[in-house]
Amino acid sequence: MQHNFLMALEALWLRRRQKIFLDVYRYWLKVFALTVAVGTASGLIPEYQFGLN
Repeated sequence: MQHNFLMALEALWLRRRQKIFLDVYRYWLKVFALTVAVGTASGLIPEYQFGLN
């Protein structure tokens, strides 16, 4: 779902060349990257605690 949203924003920017679409795209890209990083970090800790690696 995140990929579709970002792809739509980028397509709007490429098609219309309005800076607002690029700004919104960059903002949400950072938010989604942060959620992936936090999810990865929080998922790795229990894996090593339980010896599932």
